[in-house]
Amino acid sequence: MANTAIKVDGVPAVKYFVDRLQDESRSNVSVLVVNEYDHYLPEAEQQIVRDVAAGKIDLAWVGSRVFDTLGVKSFQALTLPMLVDSYALEKATIESSIPAQMMRGLDALGVAGLGVLADGLRKPIGVKKPIVGAADWRGIRFGTLRSAAQSAAIRALGAIPTEVFGSRRTTALTSGTLGGFEMSLLTYDDLAWIPPAPYVTVNVNLWPQMDVLIANPSRLRELTAEQRDWLHRAADDSVKHSTTLGAKDPGLLREACSKGTHAVNASAADLEALRRGTAGAYADLVNDPVTKAFAARIEALKHATHPESSPTIPSGCASL
Repeated sequence: MANTAIKVDGVPAVKYFVDRLQDESRSNVSVLVVNEYDHYLPEAEQQIVRDVAAGKIDLAWVGSRVFDTLGVKSFQALTLPMLVDSYALEKATIESSIPAQMMRGLDALGVAGLGVLADGLRKPIGVKKPIVGAADWRGIRFGTLRSAAQSAAIRALGAIPTEVFGSRRTTALTSGTLGGFEMSLLTYDDLAWIPPAPYVTVNVNLWPQMDVLIANPSRLRELTAEQRDWLHRAADDSVKHSTTLGAKDPGLLREACSKGTHAVNASAADLEALRRGTAGAYADLVNDPVTKAFAARIEALKHATHPESSPTIPSGCASL
């Protein structure tokens, strides 16, 4: 199973899937996890999808963000700016019929979808200062992973989307070329990121990371019915388990603060300015009929969902 992460342990929902498959199969099915696939190149996730389709890889996980760069728009609603902006809404979306319908779009790429896992909400991380209001975005190089929707939102706010992650993000931070990047608290709580980029805007959730489990269809057909059943049960259990991960954010923020993070909340006016700033990009993206239909369904869930409160900033952690 290929992925771009430095270690699968850092992606708890996917690690749970690997462990759950071992348990379901009573160790009759083993998963060899290949980390850092394609060495953090900007197109690494695209290459993973192509290599799964070609049969070079049996299984993989990639961010849902990647598919709109490969011509599949069915997942794009998940990364519309500030649409899925709470763990409650992420859970409601995951538990709906939406992910299964989105995965049908994967047929066009020659891969099979096994499940869509909830992951962390991505927040603006600042290098020299907090990224709070619209003015803080203008002119900075802002690190992201390759995604048409994410890049459009970043450009709409006046920043320059810069496709770097992993060790290449580290290099960009060391050279001083990044002003910020998007990351969840789950990933940010690491001394690789906090010292060079110590500012986190706690109550701005740009979009969620959603982890899509994919497989080579021919490889799936080679499995016995029992083996496929183990695989699908492990994936289904992992989907359900993934919606519990959002409860970790308060503890992750406290841990990050103990390591030197400075946290800040955007004001109501700042949040409204960010929504206005990304409104044009949002409108352009929902011109696509598939994106528009899924966005409307998520909006309906949003109106029916009560968002959780943002994590409380610990004493002594407030931005300087």
